[in-house]
Amino acid sequence: MPHLTLMQWVYVFLAAALVLGSVAVVVVEDLLSAVIVEGVVSLHAALIFLFMSSADVAMTQAVVGAGLSTAVFLWILSRAGYLKWRSPEQGKEGE
Repeated sequence: MPHLTLMQWVYVFLAAALVLGSVAVVVVEDLLSAVIVEGVVSLHAALIFLFMSSADVAMTQAVVGAGLSTAVFLWILSRAGYLKWRSPEQGKEGE
């Protein structure tokens, strides 16, 4: 086995997390969980870009990939009636 530097081990870990997260997005049955995992996968991609000295691409990936797309997916799920938002008054079931 070749000797890997610490930075190469970080790349291997982030790439493995990216692949496992991508598989989890497809396999998970709950849509809300899939959206959350998609946001985490986008953040891992942003970290990979950051470690590759591409700060501008990393920032764009974090803002658009993790932030905006996750917010849009959550908005779509709420508009489709999949997510039911409750106010704190509605959460009190015993009263």
